[in-house]
Amino acid sequence: MRSKVILAAHVALGFGIALLPFTTTAQATSQPAPASPPSLSPQERVDILRADAMTYMNDYERSLSRPKSEPTVRELTHWAHAALALGMPAAKAEAFVRRAMALQEMDSTSPRYGTVMWQEGHPEIRDPNSIEFTMLPMGPILLRYTDKLSPSFAADMAPHVKAAIVAIRHHKVGVDYTNIYLMKLTNLILLGQASGDASAEADGVANLNTWLASTRANGITEYDSPTYSQVQLDVLGEGVLFVRDPGVKAKFQAALDYLESDLAANYFAPRHSLSGPHSRTYDWANGDGIVDRFYLLAGVIDSLSQQLKGKFGAAGLSDATRPLVNVLEGEPLPSDAIADLARLPERTIRSRFGPQPGQYRCNFITPDFAIGSSSAFYSAHDSELTLELPSPEGKPRLPIMSVVADEQDAPYGKPLLQRDGHRKPQHLKSAMAVVQDRGTILALLDLAPGLKNVTQQNVATNVLLPAAADEITLDGQPVSLSEKIDLPAKVGSIVGVRSGMSAAAVLLFRADGHAGAPAEVRLKWDQNEFGQARLDAYHYRGPTIKMNDTPVRAGLLLLARRCDSPEQYHQWLQQLAATPIDQSADPHTWRATAHVGDTTLSVTLDEKKAGPSEAQVQGKDVEPKTLEINGRDLSAEILAPIMADSGASR
Repeated sequence: MRSKVILAAHVALGFGIALLPFTTTAQATSQPAPASPPSLSPQERVDILRADAMTYMNDYERSLSRPKSEPTVRELTHWAHAALALGMPAAKAEAFVRRAMALQEMDSTSPRYGTVMWQEGHPEIRDPNSIEFTMLPMGPILLRYTDKLSPSFAADMAPHVKAAIVAIRHHKVGVDYTNIYLMKLTNLILLGQASGDASAEADGVANLNTWLASTRANGITEYDSPTYSQVQLDVLGEGVLFVRDPGVKAKFQAALDYLESDLAANYFAPRHSLSGPHSRTYDWANGDGIVDRFYLLAGVIDSLSQQLKGKFGAAGLSDATRPLVNVLEGEPLPSDAIADLARLPERTIRSRFGPQPGQYRCNFITPDFAIGSSSAFYSAHDSELTLELPSPEGKPRLPIMSVVADEQDAPYGKPLLQRDGHRKPQHLKSAMAVVQDRGTILALLDLAPGLKNVTQQNVATNVLLPAAADEITLDGQPVSLSEKIDLPAKVGSIVGVRSGMSAAAVLLFRADGHAGAPAEVRLKWDQNEFGQARLDAYHYRGPTIKMNDTPVRAGLLLLARRCDSPEQYHQWLQQLAATPIDQSADPHTWRATAHVGDTTLSVTLDEKKAGPSEAQVQGKDVEPKTLEINGRDLSAEILAPIMADSGASR
């Protein structure tokens, strides 16, 4: 295992960095809790991953025996790599790789030279990322297992590796596309090492330096994703294992420590999951994804938290095998110091995910709730405003409360067919300005950016609510969800949610209707499979129209706190009903100030720039941080030294 400080690998390399204990001047409760001994040994955690991976591998192998099997190409090489790591016959692994390489474009005159199909038998699915995913196992296979493979295998693979390097170089990937950018640079380095292509190695290292500099300044762009954060971890782990140059290897280790620290700090124990906003999530109701493998290996959870098979965006064979293969090949488990970040009783995590105004994230976690916000759109399947509560005693886990701008009148995350042939959930793009202080979020949304040049029959801002909570109230009155409901509400309505001693509230203080008409506000429960009721602000419902470019605004306060009794919960809601909210607006700017208890929050939305121009708490500007946990700058501690030593920051 890695040492009990995050940066032990860097200390050993002479950088002289030590991770100090966490402290905060604001809250004594933010001191780390004494780390309880994990209930499973490291070997037992690995054995869980092994059993899970074997299930996927056996199922996949059986699927290939079907008359019309049409495998996803990347799974063929990932199966082969896992088989070699598990000591299975090399001949079978070779056969899987050869089947994948048979689907590579080998005509050097073709503009698609070196690329690989996404799925056998489906040329209509054009996903340029296939080359990155398919080749990721090939560097390790060729670097580690030459003594197990047939003498002809490396020679047979040489032209395919050469073609792949060409395709990878031609694949234009922005530094903000984190998982694919990391995969591209790692492939260049490792395939360059395996083939003796020094220029490919050099290109990969240059890209790594670019990514480190970008991340040091602006954070991880593809941030806190239940799916893609694990992919990022797996790719970085492969670099740690196989990069030959000690200085480059140290950079991979620093990046891995940085990402693991972020994910550990954002863990919410009552739901056993990665909490807060996500750049990309395919499970809006629960936030489940393959990142549970990291939490298992870190000793934060003792089982794979959810059975993901059959769920959209769930683990595939490569997702299930990659973390196991890295560990089997020698990657250390996450350090105790990293795991301890998940056990801080109370913590505020502030991070950036880009250089633009609003590209920042805040997540406040206590034992009673996690509430988080981002202030910029990342993707049509991101999750921007979230609030998570523990489950009532003896009941299943509550789904996440979130805010979804929707045109389907079904804002639960149903997968929709995309232009690239994949199915993913999606929501409308909004301009937004958000400010958060601990358990209070003030959010201004304008749905106009997602409505340009398209026709609509339904446009709504939805706040999703956990139907199985102990209590849901509308303007102070309990609401029964024993059957379907569709109740009138209004702008200014407060919806409360209580689960045990954890409480949440939503105050809708503005909702614009189309063409000056009032918005229609409803509280609904349709007994959907996701277990989510919703507060809907319908900006428009009616015949198909093309909405104009005027702002379509929704203003919300989201709040969370501990309430020691139902009586205290109701008293809190009564106090919130008197919350002063001041607004001013012109055609392109909207400002709101909320006075919540002793706290004043202000935020301004610049609708021309589709983002915030001001965010203040107690009259002071909020300063976005690259990665800060309880006031501690982990970006400076982890990334700055490795970059200063290597010159990556220049």
